[in-house]
Amino acid sequence: MSKKIITQKIQIKVSKEAETEFIKNFGYRRWIYNKGLEKWNKRYQYCRDNNLFEKVKDPNISDQYRKELKKFLPSERTIRDMVSRYDKTSWRKDRPMIIFQSAISDLARAFKMFHSGYSGSPKFISKKNSPESCRYIRNNDYTIQLRGDNKRRLKLVKTPEVTLMEPVKYEGVIKQVTITREIDKWYASLTIETKSNPKEIPDKRSEICGVDLGVRTFATVYDDNGEIHTFNSQIDKLEKLYYKTKMYNRIMSRKIKGSRNYLDTRIKYQRTWKKIRNIRSNMVHQLTSFLVRNYNYITIEDLDVREMITNKNNLSKGIRKTIAESCFYEVKIQLEYKTQFFNSELVQVNRYFPSTQICSDCGKRTKIGRSKTYKCRSCEHTLDRDINASINIMREGKRIKDI
Repeated sequence: MSKKIITQKIQIKVSKEAETEFIKNFGYRRWIYNKGLEKWNKRYQYCRDNNLFEKVKDPNISDQYRKELKKFLPSERTIRDMVSRYDKTSWRKDRPMIIFQSAISDLARAFKMFHSGYSGSPKFISKKNSPESCRYIRNNDYTIQLRGDNKRRLKLVKTPEVTLMEPVKYEGVIKQVTITREIDKWYASLTIETKSNPKEIPDKRSEICGVDLGVRTFATVYDDNGEIHTFNSQIDKLEKLYYKTKMYNRIMSRKIKGSRNYLDTRIKYQRTWKKIRNIRSNMVHQLTSFLVRNYNYITIEDLDVREMITNKNNLSKGIRKTIAESCFYEVKIQLEYKTQFFNSELVQVNRYFPSTQICSDCGKRTKIGRSKTYKCRSCEHTLDRDINASINIMREGKRIKDI
Protein backbone atom coordinates (compact mmCIF):
# COMPACT_ATOMS: atom_id res chain seq x y z
CA MET A 1 0.00 0.00 0.00
CA SER A 2 1.26 3.45 -0.85
CA LYS A 3 2.30 5.84 1.89
CA LYS A 4 -0.27 8.32 3.13
CA ILE A 5 0.09 11.70 4.83
CA ILE A 6 -2.25 12.70 7.65
CA THR A 7 -2.20 15.59 10.13
CA GLN A 8 -3.27 15.72 13.78
CA LYS A 9 -3.57 18.97 15.72
CA ILE A 10 -2.98 18.62 19.48
CA GLN A 11 -3.04 21.19 22.28
CA ILE A 12 0.25 21.28 24.22
CA LYS A 13 1.52 22.42 27.61
CA VAL A 14 4.65 24.56 27.39
CA SER A 15 7.04 25.72 30.09
CA LYS A 16 8.26 29.30 30.41
CA GLU A 17 11.58 28.32 28.81
CA ALA A 18 9.87 26.61 25.87
CA GLU A 19 7.49 29.56 25.44
CA THR A 20 10.43 31.96 25.25
CA GLU A 21 12.16 29.80 22.62
CA PHE A 22 9.03 29.50 20.50
CA ILE A 23 8.43 33.27 20.58
CA LYS A 24 12.03 33.83 19.45
CA ASN A 25 11.53 31.33 16.64
CA PHE A 26 8.32 33.12 15.58
CA GLY A 27 10.31 36.34 15.22
CA TYR A 28 13.15 34.55 13.47
CA ARG A 29 10.79 32.94 10.97
CA ARG A 30 9.15 36.31 10.27
CA TRP A 31 12.54 38.00 9.73
CA ILE A 32 13.74 35.29 7.30
CA TYR A 33 10.45 35.36 5.38
CA ASN A 34 10.51 39.16 5.01
CA LYS A 35 14.19 39.22 4.02
CA GLY A 36 13.56 36.49 1.45
CA LEU A 37 10.55 38.39 0.07
CA GLU A 38 12.66 41.54 -0.23
CA LYS A 39 15.36 39.66 -2.20
CA TRP A 40 12.75 37.86 -4.32
CA ASN A 41 11.09 41.13 -5.36
CA LYS A 42 14.44 42.75 -6.23
CA ARG A 43 15.56 39.72 -8.25
CA TYR A 44 12.22 39.59 -10.06
CA GLN A 45 12.46 43.29 -10.95
CA TYR A 46 16.05 42.80 -12.19
CA CYS A 47 15.02 39.87 -14.41
CA ARG A 48 12.06 41.78 -15.83
CA ASP A 49 14.14 44.89 -16.58
CA ASN A 50 16.71 42.76 -18.44
CA ASN A 51 14.14 40.56 -20.23
CA LEU A 52 15.57 37.37 -18.70
CA PHE A 53 12.16 35.67 -18.56
CA GLU A 54 11.80 36.03 -22.35
CA LYS A 55 15.39 34.98 -23.01
CA VAL A 56 14.96 31.71 -21.07
CA LYS A 57 11.95 30.78 -23.25
CA ASP A 58 13.84 31.53 -26.48
CA PRO A 59 14.13 28.22 -28.41
CA ASN A 60 17.20 29.43 -30.32
CA ILE A 61 19.58 29.59 -27.33
CA SER A 62 21.69 26.63 -26.26
CA ASP A 63 20.79 24.42 -23.28
CA GLN A 64 23.98 25.47 -21.46
CA TYR A 65 23.17 29.17 -21.84
CA ARG A 66 19.57 28.55 -20.71
CA LYS A 67 20.91 26.73 -17.64
CA GLU A 68 23.13 29.70 -16.79
CA LEU A 69 20.23 32.14 -17.22
CA LYS A 70 18.00 30.14 -14.87
CA LYS A 71 20.49 30.77 -12.06
CA PHE A 72 19.50 34.45 -12.14
CA LEU A 73 15.75 33.79 -11.95
CA PRO A 74 14.09 34.01 -8.51
CA SER A 75 13.60 30.53 -7.05
CA GLU A 76 13.66 28.83 -3.67
CA ARG A 77 17.28 27.77 -4.03
CA THR A 78 18.47 31.18 -5.28
CA ILE A 79 16.77 33.11 -2.47
CA ARG A 80 17.95 30.60 0.15
CA ASP A 81 21.57 31.14 -0.90
CA MET A 82 21.11 34.93 -0.87
CA VAL A 83 19.51 35.05 2.59
CA SER A 84 21.83 32.47 4.18
CA ARG A 85 24.69 34.99 4.36
CA TYR A 86 22.60 37.09 6.80
CA ASP A 87 21.78 34.03 8.88
CA LYS A 88 25.25 33.60 10.40
CA THR A 89 25.42 36.89 12.27
CA SER A 90 24.25 38.25 15.64
CA TRP A 91 21.23 36.65 17.36
CA ARG A 92 20.20 34.61 14.32
CA LYS A 93 23.07 32.12 14.55
CA ASP A 94 21.51 30.55 17.69
CA ARG A 95 18.18 29.76 16.00
CA PRO A 96 17.42 26.29 14.52
CA MET A 97 18.41 25.88 10.88
CA ILE A 98 15.15 24.08 10.06
CA ILE A 99 13.19 27.27 10.87
CA PHE A 100 15.26 29.02 8.19
CA GLN A 101 14.55 26.23 5.69
CA SER A 102 10.80 26.15 6.40
CA ALA A 103 10.48 29.97 6.11
CA ILE A 104 12.08 30.01 2.64
CA SER A 105 9.97 26.98 1.65
CA ASP A 106 6.79 28.82 2.76
CA LEU A 107 7.82 31.85 0.69
CA ALA A 108 8.36 29.72 -2.42
CA ARG A 109 4.96 28.07 -1.90
CA ALA A 110 3.32 31.49 -1.55
CA PHE A 111 4.73 32.58 -4.91
CA LYS A 112 3.66 29.29 -6.50
CA MET A 113 0.09 29.87 -5.27
CA PHE A 114 0.25 33.44 -6.58
CA HIS A 115 1.40 32.43 -10.06
CA SER A 116 -1.24 29.68 -10.15
CA GLY A 117 -3.95 32.26 -9.47
CA TYR A 118 -5.07 30.85 -6.10
CA SER A 119 -3.94 33.80 -3.98
CA GLY A 120 -2.65 37.34 -4.16
CA SER A 121 0.95 38.49 -4.25
CA PRO A 122 2.92 37.57 -1.07
CA LYS A 123 3.14 40.42 1.43
CA PHE A 124 5.54 41.25 4.22
CA ILE A 125 4.61 39.76 7.60
CA SER A 126 3.69 42.38 10.19
CA LYS A 127 5.37 42.22 13.58
CA LYS A 128 2.15 43.20 15.38
CA ASN A 129 -0.52 41.31 13.45
CA SER A 130 1.33 38.27 12.11
CA PRO A 131 0.13 34.71 12.89
CA GLU A 132 2.33 33.24 15.60
CA SER A 133 3.61 29.97 14.16
CA CYS A 134 6.76 28.21 13.03
CA ARG A 135 7.39 24.89 11.32
CA TYR A 136 9.96 22.20 12.19
CA ILE A 137 10.94 19.90 9.31
CA ARG A 138 12.34 16.44 10.01
CA ASN A 139 15.97 16.22 8.85
CA ASN A 140 17.05 13.28 11.03
CA ASP A 141 15.89 11.21 14.00
CA TYR A 142 16.95 13.90 16.48
CA THR A 143 15.06 16.82 14.91
CA ILE A 144 11.61 15.63 16.07
CA GLN A 145 11.25 13.08 18.87
CA LEU A 146 8.39 11.60 20.91
CA ARG A 147 9.62 10.58 24.36
CA GLY A 148 8.20 8.83 27.41
CA ASP A 149 6.38 5.53 27.86
CA ASN A 150 3.13 6.95 26.51
CA LYS A 151 4.85 9.07 23.82
CA ARG A 152 3.29 12.26 25.19
CA ARG A 153 6.49 14.34 25.46
CA LEU A 154 7.51 16.14 22.27
CA LYS A 155 11.16 17.19 21.87
CA LEU A 156 12.09 19.56 19.04
CA VAL A 157 15.61 20.60 18.11
CA LYS A 158 17.08 23.39 20.29
CA THR A 159 13.81 23.63 22.23
CA PRO A 160 12.77 22.31 25.69
CA GLU A 161 10.28 19.44 25.84
CA VAL A 162 6.54 20.13 25.65
CA THR A 163 3.69 17.87 26.79
CA LEU A 164 0.95 16.69 24.44
CA MET A 165 -2.56 16.99 25.92
CA GLU A 166 -3.69 13.86 24.04
CA PRO A 167 -1.89 10.87 22.48
CA VAL A 168 -0.93 10.65 18.83
CA LYS A 169 -3.64 8.61 17.07
CA TYR A 170 -1.64 7.39 14.09
CA GLU A 171 1.47 5.24 13.75
CA GLY A 172 4.19 6.37 11.40
CA VAL A 173 7.00 8.86 10.91
CA ILE A 174 6.42 12.48 11.93
CA LYS A 175 7.61 14.46 8.90
CA GLN A 176 7.04 17.96 10.32
CA VAL A 177 5.57 19.79 13.32
CA THR A 178 3.95 23.25 13.23
CA ILE A 179 3.80 25.11 16.55
CA THR A 180 1.11 27.80 16.81
CA ARG A 181 -0.15 30.08 19.55
CA GLU A 182 -3.82 31.03 19.37
CA ILE A 183 -4.57 33.75 21.94
CA ASP A 184 -3.50 32.04 25.19
CA LYS A 185 -3.30 28.41 24.02
CA TRP A 186 -0.53 26.48 22.28
CA TYR A 187 -0.96 23.78 19.61
CA ALA A 188 1.24 21.32 17.73
CA SER A 189 0.15 20.11 14.28
CA LEU A 190 1.86 16.79 13.53
CA THR A 191 2.19 15.73 9.88
CA ILE A 192 2.55 11.94 9.91
CA GLU A 193 3.57 9.62 7.08
CA THR A 194 1.93 6.21 7.55
CA LYS A 195 2.15 3.07 5.43
CA SER A 196 -1.21 1.59 6.46
CA ASN A 197 -4.59 3.26 5.99
CA PRO A 198 -5.20 5.15 9.27
CA LYS A 199 -8.98 5.24 8.74
CA GLU A 200 -11.47 2.39 9.04
CA ILE A 201 -13.43 2.14 5.78
CA PRO A 202 -17.19 1.70 6.44
CA ASP A 203 -19.76 0.13 4.13
CA LYS A 204 -21.00 2.71 1.64
CA ARG A 205 -24.74 3.44 1.57
CA SER A 206 -24.79 4.44 -2.12
CA GLU A 207 -22.66 4.48 -5.26
CA ILE A 208 -22.76 8.16 -6.26
CA CYS A 209 -24.13 11.48 -5.02
CA GLY A 210 -24.44 15.07 -6.23
CA VAL A 211 -23.58 17.98 -3.94
CA ASP A 212 -24.90 21.49 -4.45
CA LEU A 213 -23.12 24.09 -2.29
CA GLY A 214 -24.95 27.24 -1.24
CA VAL A 215 -24.99 30.17 1.16
CA ARG A 216 -28.10 29.72 3.31
CA THR A 217 -28.16 25.92 2.95
CA PHE A 218 -24.48 25.01 3.05
CA ALA A 219 -24.89 21.76 1.10
CA THR A 220 -27.71 19.73 -0.46
CA VAL A 221 -26.82 16.08 -1.15
CA TYR A 222 -28.83 13.83 -3.47
CA ASP A 223 -27.79 10.21 -4.12
CA ASP A 224 -28.84 7.53 -6.60
CA ASN A 225 -31.14 5.94 -3.99
CA GLY A 226 -33.25 9.10 -4.02
CA GLU A 227 -32.24 10.18 -0.50
CA ILE A 228 -31.79 13.90 0.24
CA HIS A 229 -29.51 15.29 2.97
CA THR A 230 -29.15 18.97 3.81
CA PHE A 231 -26.47 20.72 5.86
CA ASN A 232 -27.27 24.08 7.44
CA SER A 233 -24.70 26.87 7.03
CA GLN A 234 -25.39 28.18 10.58
CA ILE A 235 -25.42 31.66 9.08
CA ASP A 236 -27.67 33.01 11.88
CA LYS A 237 -25.18 32.00 14.55
CA LEU A 238 -22.30 33.40 12.53
CA GLU A 239 -24.05 36.73 11.96
CA LYS A 240 -24.38 37.21 15.74
CA LEU A 241 -20.67 36.56 16.15
CA TYR A 242 -19.84 38.94 13.28
CA TYR A 243 -21.87 41.62 15.07
CA LYS A 244 -19.84 40.97 18.24
CA THR A 245 -16.56 41.49 16.37
CA LYS A 246 -17.82 44.85 15.08
CA MET A 247 -18.90 45.82 18.60
CA TYR A 248 -15.48 44.94 20.09
CA ASN A 249 -13.82 46.89 17.26
CA ARG A 250 -15.82 49.99 18.19
CA ILE A 251 -14.97 49.54 21.87
CA MET A 252 -11.24 49.19 21.11
CA SER A 253 -11.30 52.37 19.01
CA ARG A 254 -12.36 54.32 22.13
CA LYS A 255 -9.70 52.81 24.40
CA ILE A 256 -6.11 53.91 24.88
CA LYS A 257 -4.00 51.58 22.75
CA GLY A 258 -1.93 49.30 24.99
CA SER A 259 -4.02 49.90 28.14
CA ARG A 260 -5.43 47.05 30.25
CA ASN A 261 -8.99 47.66 29.04
CA TYR A 262 -7.79 47.70 25.42
CA LEU A 263 -5.93 44.39 25.82
CA ASP A 264 -8.89 42.72 27.58
CA THR A 265 -11.24 43.78 24.78
CA ARG A 266 -8.78 42.58 22.14
CA ILE A 267 -8.69 39.12 23.76
CA LYS A 268 -12.52 38.99 23.60
CA TYR A 269 -12.31 40.07 19.95
CA GLN A 270 -9.78 37.33 19.15
CA ARG A 271 -11.80 34.66 20.98
CA THR A 272 -14.91 35.61 19.00
CA TRP A 273 -13.03 35.21 15.73
CA LYS A 274 -11.74 31.84 16.94
CA LYS A 275 -15.33 30.72 17.53
CA ILE A 276 -16.18 31.76 13.96
CA ARG A 277 -13.23 29.79 12.56
CA ASN A 278 -14.17 26.73 14.63
CA ILE A 279 -17.80 26.82 13.46
CA ARG A 280 -16.71 27.08 9.80
CA SER A 281 -14.13 24.31 10.18
CA ASN A 282 -16.57 21.99 11.97
CA MET A 283 -19.20 22.64 9.29
CA VAL A 284 -16.82 21.65 6.49
CA HIS A 285 -15.45 18.59 8.33
CA GLN A 286 -18.96 17.27 9.09
CA LEU A 287 -19.97 17.55 5.43
CA THR A 288 -16.81 16.06 3.92
CA SER A 289 -16.64 13.21 6.46
CA PHE A 290 -20.27 12.29 5.76
CA LEU A 291 -19.63 12.23 1.99
CA VAL A 292 -16.46 10.12 1.96
CA ARG A 293 -17.90 7.61 4.46
CA ASN A 294 -21.12 7.01 2.53
CA TYR A 295 -20.41 7.36 -1.21
CA ASN A 296 -17.96 5.88 -3.69
CA TYR A 297 -18.28 8.80 -6.13
CA ILE A 298 -18.81 12.37 -4.92
CA THR A 299 -19.83 14.88 -7.59
CA ILE A 300 -19.38 18.62 -7.02
CA GLU A 301 -19.23 21.69 -9.23
CA ASP A 302 -15.80 23.11 -9.99
CA LEU A 303 -16.78 26.57 -8.73
CA ASP A 304 -14.51 29.49 -9.59
CA VAL A 305 -14.74 31.15 -6.16
CA ARG A 306 -12.16 33.78 -7.05
CA GLU A 307 -14.23 34.90 -10.06
CA MET A 308 -17.43 34.90 -7.99
CA ILE A 309 -15.86 37.12 -5.33
CA THR A 310 -14.38 39.61 -7.81
CA ASN A 311 -17.51 39.74 -10.01
CA LYS A 312 -18.79 43.22 -9.11
CA ASN A 313 -21.27 43.45 -11.98
CA ASN A 314 -23.69 40.64 -11.10
CA LEU A 315 -23.27 40.26 -7.31
CA SER A 316 -23.57 42.77 -4.48
CA LYS A 317 -20.80 43.33 -1.95
CA GLY A 318 -22.76 41.51 0.78
CA ILE A 319 -23.29 38.41 -1.38
CA ARG A 320 -19.63 38.36 -2.45
CA LYS A 321 -18.56 38.59 1.20
CA THR A 322 -20.88 35.70 2.11
CA ILE A 323 -19.48 33.56 -0.71
CA ALA A 324 -15.92 34.28 0.47
CA GLU A 325 -16.87 33.10 3.97
CA SER A 326 -18.71 29.97 2.78
CA CYS A 327 -15.58 27.76 2.56
CA PHE A 328 -16.42 26.34 -0.89
CA TYR A 329 -12.76 25.93 -1.79
CA GLU A 330 -12.03 24.31 1.60
CA VAL A 331 -14.68 21.66 0.86
CA LYS A 332 -12.89 20.76 -2.36
CA ILE A 333 -9.47 20.62 -0.67
CA GLN A 334 -10.72 18.37 2.14
CA LEU A 335 -12.51 16.04 -0.25
CA GLU A 336 -9.36 15.69 -2.36
CA TYR A 337 -7.34 14.30 0.55
CA LYS A 338 -10.11 12.48 2.48
CA THR A 339 -11.16 10.42 -0.54
CA GLN A 340 -7.68 8.82 -0.47
CA PHE A 341 -8.37 7.30 2.96
CA PHE A 342 -11.90 6.01 2.27
CA ASN A 343 -11.46 4.59 -1.26
CA SER A 344 -13.79 7.21 -2.72
CA GLU A 345 -13.37 9.37 -5.82
CA LEU A 346 -14.07 13.06 -6.33
CA VAL A 347 -15.80 13.93 -9.61
CA GLN A 348 -15.81 17.60 -10.65
CA VAL A 349 -18.44 18.96 -13.02
CA ASN A 350 -17.49 21.79 -15.38
CA ARG A 351 -18.02 25.18 -13.73
CA TYR A 352 -20.18 26.31 -16.66
CA PHE A 353 -22.59 23.38 -16.32
CA PRO A 354 -26.10 24.97 -15.82
CA SER A 355 -27.17 22.81 -12.87
CA THR A 356 -29.75 25.31 -11.60
CA GLN A 357 -31.36 25.87 -15.02
CA ILE A 358 -31.91 22.29 -16.22
CA CYS A 359 -35.17 20.62 -15.27
CA SER A 360 -34.45 17.35 -13.46
CA ASP A 361 -37.71 15.89 -14.85
CA CYS A 362 -37.77 16.73 -18.59
CA GLY A 363 -34.23 18.09 -19.18
CA LYS A 364 -35.28 21.44 -20.65
CA ARG A 365 -33.59 24.68 -19.54
CA THR A 366 -35.38 27.45 -17.65
CA LYS A 367 -33.78 30.54 -16.11
CA ILE A 368 -35.17 31.15 -12.62
CA GLY A 369 -33.07 34.11 -11.41
CA ARG A 370 -32.81 34.26 -7.61
CA SER A 371 -35.98 32.30 -6.89
CA LYS A 372 -35.64 29.55 -4.26
CA THR A 373 -38.10 27.32 -6.14
CA TYR A 374 -37.48 25.84 -9.58
CA LYS A 375 -40.50 25.76 -11.91
CA CYS A 376 -40.03 24.38 -15.42
CA ARG A 377 -41.77 26.31 -18.19
CA SER A 378 -42.07 23.21 -20.38
CA CYS A 379 -43.49 20.54 -18.03
CA GLU A 380 -44.33 22.81 -15.05
CA HIS A 381 -42.31 20.55 -12.78
CA THR A 382 -41.79 22.36 -9.43
CA LEU A 383 -38.97 21.56 -7.01
CA ASP A 384 -36.66 23.21 -4.51
CA ARG A 385 -33.87 24.99 -6.37
CA ASP A 386 -31.00 23.30 -4.46
CA ILE A 387 -32.50 19.79 -4.73
CA ASN A 388 -33.00 20.23 -8.48
CA ALA A 389 -29.37 21.36 -8.87
CA SER A 390 -27.99 18.43 -6.81
CA ILE A 391 -29.98 15.94 -8.95
CA ASN A 392 -28.52 17.44 -12.14
CA ILE A 393 -25.00 17.40 -10.66
CA MET A 394 -25.36 13.71 -9.71
CA ARG A 395 -26.58 12.80 -13.21
CA GLU A 396 -23.70 14.70 -14.81
CA GLY A 397 -21.30 12.81 -12.54
CA LYS A 398 -22.86 9.53 -13.71
CA ARG A 399 -22.36 10.57 -17.32
CA ILE A 400 -18.68 11.50 -16.67
CA LYS A 401 -17.91 8.19 -14.91
CA ASP A 402 -20.20 6.16 -17.23
CA ILE A 403 -22.14 4.64 -14.33
